[in-house]
Amino acid sequence: MFKRLKNLRLAFIVDECHRTISPTSKMEIDKSFNKQPLWYGFTRTPIFPQNSRKENGKAARTTEQQYGKCLHSYTIKDAIQDHAVLGFQINDMQNIYQDSDDENNKDKLNAQYISDAHMQAVANNILKLSYRTLGIRNINNRGYTYSGILTTSPANKWPIDQNKRYYKLFKAIKNGENSIEVPKRIKEILPDFPKVAITFSVTQNDEDSLGDQEFMKEAIHDYNEEYGTSFSLDEVSAYNKNINGRLAWKNDAFKPQSERLNLVIVIDRLLTDFDS
Repeated sequence: MFKRLKNLRLAFIVDECHRTISPTSKMEIDKSFNKQPLWYGFTRTPIFPQNSRKENGKAARTTEQQYGKCLHSYTIKDAIQDHAVLGFQINDMQNIYQDSDDENNKDKLNAQYISDAHMQAVANNILKLSYRTLGIRNINNRGYTYSGILTTSPANKWPIDQNKRYYKLFKAIKNGENSIEVPKRIKEILPDFPKVAITFSVTQNDEDSLGDQEFMKEAIHDYNEEYGTSFSLDEVSAYNKNINGRLAWKNDAFKPQSERLNLVIVIDRLLTDFDS
């Protein structure tokens, strides 16, 4: 039976392929068969050369190295055109440090986008937009409702690291540990504003992601403290589902002001299957 299995020609279909099977595990599986298996992977967050894994012998460092060239891609732009998701209101803010000479200098722009000064400007702009969206100035439009998604994918930097920096930044602002302050009028009406959560894919069988795991544990702990939930790292799917519910406001349990969520920091998650 074992010999028969080794001679089978198999095809593996892997969801969330950027994290489900580590490169070393895939190499071990391939060695178990006399005929090279076929591998088909699906992912919303492929690993590219600019955010590749650390070098580990012959193990693949990118999704393309592990599974081969991309056969088909479907982007958020495609989804909006197909009416598969709602469109987005995009607030485009020019880099305040950007000179006209910088437009063709990608290295300089990339360095600016991950600078503390630029991140501070982004956070400050989000708070200003929230003041208007919450309806605090307009007595006829006071829903005191604000929900947004912040996504960032900087060049030459692991996206999760940048998202973690934004989470720490908003946490510091909320705790009064940053020069940026939540507008006084918002604090008077919504003293716990902004409520912020973060979500990203965590590979629990990959040594490179130990730091990401610890950070996600801390973020989930913050979420549990905020909403009285009890999620753990092993329950990330349930945690994400709970986030979806708070953003969608369809469940009566999430409609009270105390149960709402204002901002979720993501990489690609929630952008193509967000339950609006």
